[in-house]
Amino acid sequence: MLRYAILLIILFTAVALSETGEIQVHFCPNCTGLYESFNLSNCAFYSSDLKGDFLIHHTNYKGQGKPIQNRGLMHHKFCVQNNWVILGSANPTKNDLEKNPNNLILINSKTLARNYENELKYLKGQNVTTTTNFYFNFRPIKNYFCPRHPCRELIINELNQAKHSIYFLTFTFTDTEIANVLKEKHKQGLQVKGLIENFQSKTYWVHPIIQNFTYVHTGEFQHNKIFIIDEKTVITGSYNPTRAAHTINNENILVLNQPEVARKYIDYFTKIFINTTNISINR
Repeated sequence: MLRYAILLIILFTAVALSETGEIQVHFCPNCTGLYESFNLSNCAFYSSDLKGDFLIHHTNYKGQGKPIQNRGLMHHKFCVQNNWVILGSANPTKNDLEKNPNNLILINSKTLARNYENELKYLKGQNVTTTTNFYFNFRPIKNYFCPRHPCRELIINELNQAKHSIYFLTFTFTDTEIANVLKEKHKQGLQVKGLIENFQSKTYWVHPIIQNFTYVHTGEFQHNKIFIIDEKTVITGSYNPTRAAHTINNENILVLNQPEVARKYIDYFTKIFINTTNISINR
């Protein structure tokens, strides 16, 4: 009887932490208009050209929004309303939405909406909780907020589970621990390829560690923060792989084990990668 009772508890918990809903993926440029249905008082941005009552990093305060100041950057780019969440790498600025390569995801999820509503409360000084793991459309989703959660270790854990391939697009990359995981996976024979923006101070830039399989992006600022693992898992959000993102910035990460979403990201990565390197990807 005890065994059946435990099984029922496990099944009940799985059902309670499972939901279905819509996922929309958008790749910028051509991302204008995505914020029109959101009440901007339910948003947090590192930078913004919008007019509203959102939270914003204090150095980018232009008379709109409520400035947030902390040890690092308030680096979020998200809005939440009516169980919809928009998040990703793009700030709602003209450059990011109309010019720079970026990605945004819209998800209709009660659990994620509650998490991001709680993050807004956290930025205002309240104590909050986060549902970090649940099932969405019968696939696992993980949601983290830095520095409350150990984001570097969580990303490394996902990368270490790769069996076949890792593709990545990053804006700034100074985290040697993550770089060394990618280097080791490449040594093990996995297909590891990435683009890194030529933006970072060369004192801390990790490109020398991963230059055998990483190329420097050319053109408009490649502002994405994406890892694609085994063509089924996508890590995205506001998090650049840097020490500051891990230790002092306000950041968010979404890990989606959703193959149909991953396929869209792989197509996007392939397009940018080939346009930059003129090298095909053997998948």
